[in-house]
Amino acid sequence: MKPLRHRLKVHDRYHVELKLRYALSRERPRENLEAELFFFLPASLDVNSGNYRQEEFYQDLHAYTRYGTPLMSLDEMLDAENERSPLARVARLRAQQGGATDEARARVVYELRVLAAIVRVQYRLESKKLRALLKAPTGEGGPARAVEAADALLERARRVSARLRELRAAWVAGARALEMARGFDYVDESLSLLLQELCAKLHRRFARYAPEDERARALRARLAAAIQDEDEHRLRACYPSLATAGASFAERRANEYYLYRKGVLKKFAQSVLFLNVRTGQGSRGAFYGLYALAAMTAMFVYVGAILFFFPSGQLDSLSAIVLAIVAYALKDRIKEGMKHYFNARMTGILRDRESRLVDRGPGQVEVGRSAEAFSYVPASRVPREVLELRDRSELSEIAEDGAPEVVLKYQRSTAVYAERVFQVRQRVDQLDEILRFSVANFLRHMDEPRKGLVAARQARAPGESGAAPRVRLRHVTALKVYHVNLVLRLRRGGAEPPVLKRYRLILTRDGIVRVEDHDRAKALALKPPEAAPADAASSPQLGPAPAEARSGI
Repeated sequence: MKPLRHRLKVHDRYHVELKLRYALSRERPRENLEAELFFFLPASLDVNSGNYRQEEFYQDLHAYTRYGTPLMSLDEMLDAENERSPLARVARLRAQQGGATDEARARVVYELRVLAAIVRVQYRLESKKLRALLKAPTGEGGPARAVEAADALLERARRVSARLRELRAAWVAGARALEMARGFDYVDESLSLLLQELCAKLHRRFARYAPEDERARALRARLAAAIQDEDEHRLRACYPSLATAGASFAERRANEYYLYRKGVLKKFAQSVLFLNVRTGQGSRGAFYGLYALAAMTAMFVYVGAILFFFPSGQLDSLSAIVLAIVAYALKDRIKEGMKHYFNARMTGILRDRESRLVDRGPGQVEVGRSAEAFSYVPASRVPREVLELRDRSELSEIAEDGAPEVVLKYQRSTAVYAERVFQVRQRVDQLDEILRFSVANFLRHMDEPRKGLVAARQARAPGESGAAPRVRLRHVTALKVYHVNLVLRLRRGGAEPPVLKRYRLILTRDGIVRVEDHDRAKALALKPPEAAPADAASSPQLGPAPAEARSGI
């Protein structure tokens, strides 16, 4: 069984993105998966149930569910006998049906979009391999092997684009289906842009890691020629995705449209892997029933108090009216208290939202369900292993003056019907859930993001070798940051132990500074320090605090 995979990264200034990847197996017809995300917020952020409610949390959270992109090498894509290859499937459809039916043409467009999605991932993986070769010692890799691998990659990539254009000519000639012709055009343009982006990336890397190598210099010339070839191809095909180097208004607009169109083409290819998420009310009906129970209990107390103190039902005195008002107020407090109790205690049992995961294919097959819940939880209800991983340090306690952190809990349960997935998607073997969260509401009460500091340094002026060093003051600017710790707990149905991971968000009022991986920070803290130079052993540390001091904040 493949392990559960996860990754947290900064998406932009105000959003972090958590990607969860679940492997699917034909031996397990149903997968039950659960993800819990605990936000440990410092009290100074002033986030509480009164000013940040459940509705606002879900407005800040955007969730996407999609199939993982099938992995396929460029050679496998070019293999005409490979039944999984989109190129081979498009050619087979042409040979079998000649594009005579709407179903065949729709299938061709689907395979083309899958092709663009696979090529994007494969180019990224091949680029990473080349970077590793370039950075490796000469005996293990180096420029020579990297140049050979880059040449082979460029040749295969060009063959993929050429094969697509051959199929386009065969399908579109005489065809009346506008949608299919557009599909070929969009994917052809997308592959041209991807190849150009790949060549540009490789050109930069070889210029950086092997600037003086003759073979690398010749490769860079070939890569530049390939970039020019793709520009000319898109110009001949009348594709409007051409970047310009000028500074005029029209040229700036052209580059603006270039980026916009590039993003649209990316969505055109990748959206074929996304699932339709049809969200419902979840356990709202159960919550409304509990709220009704709270209201009935409060009303029972109110009516009971009136009948107890005034058996005759006569409220004919001031004291009687005051007692009735107090009983009515008590009724309201009882109702609200019970509602709060149910909200706190039912998280993990009742759900805020439930969604059906529906494949976008012609059959609209339901391939899974998901449920979500959000709440504020006291430290006493946080699982012990989560609290141990959070591990508040003495420094963080001092920073918050002993005030307890506010803990938010988001829980997401997903049931995947793997058997149905394999019936409609033969090449898919994994499911991705992408959670994009905005931290903008956490920034409202932060201080100014930059603070001035004074640093003292000892220095000797030129020619003052024997004189005592003078103290020089330097005014510097530092960021006023806040730390939000995240603990992720992943569980798969069955007896498998949960997967635990801790991250730290470093925030300022301007947004996200970075995301820190707790395991890496801990490894740095445990790394033996290098021996300090003799003349620096007694000098004060004026730079950032060492990793040992930072790791527990």
